[in-house]
Amino acid sequence: MKYGPIGLVVLVLSVAAFTTMQNPDLKTTLDTKVSLAKPVHANAADSGVRVDRSGYACAMFSVSTGQADNGTATGNVVVLIDSIAGTAAWQLVDSVTVDTVDNKTYKMGYKGVNRWIRLLARASGQAADTFAINGIAIQGCKRNG
Repeated sequence: MKYGPIGLVVLVLSVAAFTTMQNPDLKTTLDTKVSLAKPVHANAADSGVRVDRSGYACAMFSVSTGQADNGTATGNVVVLIDSIAGTAAWQLVDSVTVDTVDNKTYKMGYKGVNRWIRLLARASGQAADTFAINGIAIQGCKRNG
């Protein structure tokens, strides 16, 4: 039992490190930001809130729908766009059609390299449509420095 106490300490520290690595604390590794400023669309576009990706290596959007009234069209299209400058030259990255069924959640991952991203909710084209759409940006993979 020459290494008994040292071996026990090494074992305890190894188990603690393994447990910590298996159960990361998401509240310290993920940040969120509301991305669609106007949650209710009555045949109107919403340009969304731009999100700065500096300091993060990965990002995604969670888009949720609530009440959908007078939904005569198939739905609204929510697009994910990115830009180097964040003020101009926005480019389409991904899109999803948000339909008239209440209480759904859609996700769009971002794999690009541009600094700024945002959602854009397009108008449905039907005057009576009202869609409750909320978008949240979720950023993670924090970079050091």
